Amino acid sequence: MPTVTVENYLKAIYSLQLTEGRAKSKAIAERLEVSVPSVTSMLQSLSGEGMVDYQPYKGEIPGRINGSLISMEDGSGTAYSIDKLQDRGTFFILPGDNLYT
Repeated sequence: MPTVTVENYLKAIYSLQLTEGRAKSKAIAERLEVSVPSVTSMLQSLSGEGMVDYQPYKGEIPGRINGSLISMEDGSGTAYSIDKLQDRGTFFILPGDNLYT
């Protein structure tokens, strides 16, 4: 039989999932007026008992703003290839230009 504390956590998680689609540690902490590390510890414990599916936050996935497109093979650039790839970056070649790897 779960303790009152466990029941309070489960109710908060259920309520947040209904209203927000998922229950984040910070939102649970605010609702229960406890610290985020306390929530994390309880979520890990509840996950170990199979009561919740806890997945730790891994941070935002950064978008790529810099990089280079390089040729995979020697030869000349074709209009078709350039057209299909130009949405991925700025090209400094024209169709027929010699490419090298």
